[in-house]
Amino acid sequence: DDNKRHTADKPIKKVPMPKILTVPMRQHIGAPCEPMVAVGDKVFKGQLIADSKAFVSAFIHAPTSGTIVEIAEKPHPIFGQCQAIVIESDGLDQWAVGLPKVNKWQQFTNKEIIDLIRQAGIAGLGGATFPTHVKLSPPPDKKIHTLIINAAECEPYLTADHRVILERSAEMITGMQIIMTVLGAQNCYIGIEDNKPDAIRLLQEQIKDPTFKIMPLPCKYPQGAEKTLVYALTGQEIPGGALPMELGIMVSNVETLVAVKQAVVDSIPLIERVVT
Repeated sequence: DDNKRHTADKPIKKVPMPKILTVPMRQHIGAPCEPMVAVGDKVFKGQLIADSKAFVSAFIHAPTSGTIVEIAEKPHPIFGQCQAIVIESDGLDQWAVGLPKVNKWQQFTNKEIIDLIRQAGIAGLGGATFPTHVKLSPPPDKKIHTLIINAAECEPYLTADHRVILERSAEMITGMQIIMTVLGAQNCYIGIEDNKPDAIRLLQEQIKDPTFKIMPLPCKYPQGAEKTLVYALTGQEIPGGALPMELGIMVSNVETLVAVKQAVVDSIPLIERVVT
């Protein structure tokens, strides 16, 4: 029993903004970030508040406007503890100057797109939290010919990706187009389990480009795991310890695509995500 019936038909809703927000400096695979702000500083929504000189890292931005009230070690669900920036919300949710800002992404070079994604602090939202700008910068000898979109969402109860497809498909499709352009990929497979018939129908109605192939899959766990999904869609096995790029493949999650679109087209950094 996938238990998705509890939330699959419920629209995405905003969680009320809490008074205190604790923002950990480790939110991705790679080097932790260092605070760029001090206690007492006023910050605005989308403002860069922590960065890292390391290539494998992802910048961190203020999720709302308010005042920095503490920078200290705080509990962390994976690392036990890590440094965090604590923001007291002012209740205004006021954007930093110049945000959001609409861009025509087709006018950017591939390097400019990757830089925008890096500046937006995007890490993979499928669970692995790998910085997206790193994924989009494979070694020159690793030519990516196929992009795989992980829309399987095989885990019981979870319906976040399902709702994102239903409510934000246009942004998802733009994100796909941006990544395909940057990679120079010729093929795109959208792997989606057949317990999401409404999402499959919607994508079939909206995607007419034959480059993008919608591929319904039988519902089974753990098909959403990267290597399992690659095998289910292509019949190819990724060697142990290797990444999909060894086969000329890159895998991206549904909500990561929306984040890419928002970063490149709207200049909005990654400061929220959908959860079930």
